[in-house]
Amino acid sequence: MGNLLSVSSECANCTSHLWTISTTADIAAIAAGIATVTAVIVAWIGVTKTVRNSRDLAKKTQTLNMIVRGEISNIHEEAIKVLNEHPNDGAESIARLAVKKDQLSDDDKNKADAIYEILNWYEYLAAGIRHDILSEEYLRNASFTTIMRIWRDSRLFVRGVQERIERDEGRPSTFCEALEWLVSRWEKAGYSGELPKLKKSWLKRKIAEKFS
Repeated sequence: MGNLLSVSSECANCTSHLWTISTTADIAAIAAGIATVTAVIVAWIGVTKTVRNSRDLAKKTQTLNMIVRGEISNIHEEAIKVLNEHPNDGAESIARLAVKKDQLSDDDKNKADAIYEILNWYEYLAAGIRHDILSEEYLRNASFTTIMRIWRDSRLFVRGVQERIERDEGRPSTFCEALEWLVSRWEKAGYSGELPKLKKSWLKRKIAEKFS
């Protein structure tokens, strides 16, 4: 009887020892798994930040290239000249050039073309900002005064074109829509004030929330 009790006790101790070994091994395996997952997450965050930084640099570089291309063009110079010659009020108001081109003289057609060209150029830049393709901060720092002045001097022309499109085509006009949106943002924030965050797609918002 004593021998049986001794054997039983030894078996119990053995089972307890095996259980301890098994539990320790499980804990070690779980810890290793957690460490692996953590390493993957940290690496992914690092890659995401690197990609984001590279994208920001690319946006700034592309924005600079676009600014330089616009400001060295002859059309840009001609448009500034026309805007200076035709203020927003009086008989020679810039608004008179907003009619259909077949109603303009050859000289006025050239002037209108120059205005369309410069507005379409900045509309293109503004659309790039609106869709988060170009760097708004960089563009504002480099061209704030130029863009605000061009909008101020051409706003009656823009209004005239918009009204003509709505009247003749019976639809809301999208002429200079992005540029007007950009100017409105900058008027509120000023040259150095904080800009409202751009609205992002659902996917971009989720990614930003996960890795910010």
